[in-house]
Amino acid sequence: MASIGPLAFGPDGTLFAADNQGAKIVALDLGAQASGGAAGAKGLDAITEKLAALLGTGAQEITITDLAVHPRTRNAYVSAMRGQGSGAAPTLFRIDGTGKIDLVTLASVKYQSVELPNAPAANATGRQNPRSNVITDMAFANGRLWVAGLSNEEFASKLRAIRYPFANVDQGTSVEIYHGNHRQLETRSPVNAFVPYMIDNKPYLLAGYTCTPLVKFPITDLKPGDKVRGTTIAEFGAGNRVLDMIVYRKGGQEFLLTTNNSRAS
Repeated sequence: MASIGPLAFGPDGTLFAADNQGAKIVALDLGAQASGGAAGAKGLDAITEKLAALLGTGAQEITITDLAVHPRTRNAYVSAMRGQGSGAAPTLFRIDGTGKIDLVTLASVKYQSVELPNAPAANATGRQNPRSNVITDMAFANGRLWVAGLSNEEFASKLRAIRYPFANVDQGTSVEIYHGNHRQLETRSPVNAFVPYMIDNKPYLLAGYTCTPLVKFPITDLKPGDKVRGTTIAEFGAGNRVLDMIVYRKGGQEFLLTTNNSRAS
């Protein structure tokens, strides 16, 4: 991998890792490196400093890109880039129930990869390199890896469903939303984070955007080559970015928890 970004686990423990620089997704068989630690994951303060110390470098050289929890061991896996600019290298860590941190040796794992066919070209000199949003989030559901991000097409925002084991990747579904804060339809703003969710016994993707609409997409409408408009169901305010989303159950009710860079909700 040239880079490592969003992570997602499959039900069998396969770890899917996004390589935005390479415009591809890598399925990692962690093998023995997925066992041996205490079950669960202990919260850690100053985690960036701890990861840096394990690599023998400074915290300013570590950029954490995502976290995912193993479906069986409940260990947490943290992806990060070590270094800055073109010299940065992908790293992966495991944190167990005692707080022990292990560096996952990527060079020794078995893997399968698939390239995305219509990724935007890299532009390191621009205001924002489009390659950083080729893959913004992933989730595995019903035998498919759902992938959000940008393409090089006019309707750039995409949702893709990729079968695993990998065979090929289609052009994906172009998605647009009505952005209440901007008072316009948007086709080039990517989904930042999403979760699969059942509404009235029908499968949906609940998606969060920058600035900050919450949108639902019926999975049955997400067909390759089509253009689909999501339904905006909430607004979290301007100048805000959804970082991640989880669904949890408490007191017999289900809740959607989002983490944001400006407002907690």
